[in-house]
Amino acid sequence: MKGTRGRGIGTNAAIAVLLAVAFIAAAPVASAIGPHPEVSGPPVVVANITVGTAPGYDHYDSARGDTYVSNSGSANVSVINDAALKVVATVAVGTTPKGIDYDPVTGTIWVANSGGTSVSVISDQSNAVVSAVTGLTSPTRPEWDPTNSTMWVTENLTAGAVVVYNGTSDAKVTTLRAGTNTVGITHDPARKAMLVGNYGSANITVFNATSYAKLATVTVGAHPEAIACYDGDGLGVCAVASMTTDTLYLVNDTTWTVSTTVAVGTSPIGVQVDNATRDAYVTNAGAGTVSVVSLVTNAVAYTVGVGTSPHGVTAYDPVRGLLLVSNQGSNNVTVISDGSGGSGGGGAGGAGTTASTIADLVLLVVAVGLIFGVLLVLARYSERGHR
Repeated sequence: MKGTRGRGIGTNAAIAVLLAVAFIAAAPVASAIGPHPEVSGPPVVVANITVGTAPGYDHYDSARGDTYVSNSGSANVSVINDAALKVVATVAVGTTPKGIDYDPVTGTIWVANSGGTSVSVISDQSNAVVSAVTGLTSPTRPEWDPTNSTMWVTENLTAGAVVVYNGTSDAKVTTLRAGTNTVGITHDPARKAMLVGNYGSANITVFNATSYAKLATVTVGAHPEAIACYDGDGLGVCAVASMTTDTLYLVNDTTWTVSTTVAVGTSPIGVQVDNATRDAYVTNAGAGTVSVVSLVTNAVAYTVGVGTSPHGVTAYDPVRGLLLVSNQGSNNVTVISDGSGGSGGGGAGGAGTTASTIADLVLLVVAVGLIFGVLLVLARYSERGHR
């Protein structure tokens, strides 16, 4: 009887140990494969990539996973592969290229040559210029509108002009009038609206993207240089960077009124909304920094040091959780991981996610094996109990 009881105690102990190990092994797997909220953390710089002279603005090509950077000083565009984080092509364009945008329907990149009268259109398949839109006066920023498959282009030196083009034929659709010195422009998909920043008149003009009717004029700070909109979690906010006042104006896109302001760094000139973390990234050209503004708390959450005179930050790679900042004064692009747990895992090329996935599979196999072992022990113990 004593021996039997000892074996029973030993068997029970073994079962307890195996169950504990099985649960420990299975726990992270359950966490990894089950639903969980997006986790954000402090953004970190993961790379600095040398490009052309005086890079000003950039845009992400979601089909190719590449970022296109306009180099105003060298009259060309650098193509950065976001997986390898290196320049894979250089494309010659017009004089002083500035704003840049991506047309997903035709797979083309539109580059505004602000020193001339044209917009260069680049094929993302060949990374070569395939056409040019001409007849403009100092074109500054193009912006894609999916509502009508059109490209809108602001003209800085023409009195409030915004020219709308058919994205497929490149034919002019209409010319609209906004404020003075139209520069920044963005699309608000939730409202099917286009917002134009009037650098010379301290306001933004809102157009209906379908009918082209003017919806509102919103007064903001002096020299509104860039705009970006976020529509999620019921927020519905458009962030406008006022270069002279060092302020980010947050505009409610239902009432078209300023809801609050946030002090950022010196001379904010670029802004991009990160949908994964619900933050606005603002480039501060005078400070060499990026302010990360939470759109939940309406406050600066982090400040990240980048290169000299950072301008564009419109290139946002949601797959890898990366934002690319064009540093006009240091001829490079700073790559920032947003800490959202995107496929970059805080680094390049998605290596972090691949390793994590393999580890999860190994843990899953171990957990299943241990659970099978527990069941086998229980079956044998049950057989002995019935003998």
